[in-house]
Amino acid sequence: MGYGRTEGAPMNDRVLSPEERRLLTRPDYIVYVPKGHEDGAYDRVNEHFLVFNGPDGSLMTIWTQEWQVPGQGNVNHTIFARSTDEGQTWSPPQTIAGPCRVDDPAHMANWAFPMVSKSGRIYVIYNAYHGVKGWIAFHTGTMAGSYSDDLGANWAAPQEIPMPDSPYDDPGCGIP
Repeated sequence: MGYGRTEGAPMNDRVLSPEERRLLTRPDYIVYVPKGHEDGAYDRVNEHFLVFNGPDGSLMTIWTQEWQVPGQGNVNHTIFARSTDEGQTWSPPQTIAGPCRVDDPAHMANWAFPMVSKSGRIYVIYNAYHGVKGWIAFHTGTMAGSYSDDLGANWAAPQEIPMPDSPYDDPGCGIP
């Protein structure tokens, strides 16, 4: 989503126009076209893109969105969008966990996955970074989650999910 090259063309950093991106990949659906490097755009990279059926039959999606903050590096947050017309149009992206702006003190949230219960509640579980950096900041943290009872319009405050210790944990217990 956002960058690309045509077959045989040299790789470059030129940002493709929305029409060039559409023609390059010929997607069945376009959920979101990032603004990229425009001033104030916090959507440089979009990855770990998961689409699922909502409890009302709509299509829903969550993904990890990233931008760079000078002096901090990459900053990730978890995004949600919904389509009520079989994916032809989508709601504007909504941050459900992690920072919304460069000056937002919230820690990163990434690699989310959804679960829809029989009651219709939508759960989103993700990796919650706590500011203690391991070998890669967005690969360290704890398991956390949130839920929505109104088809993703509103999300509950994040909650930590306790996890048992594993042999892969930091031996000094300094990195979650």
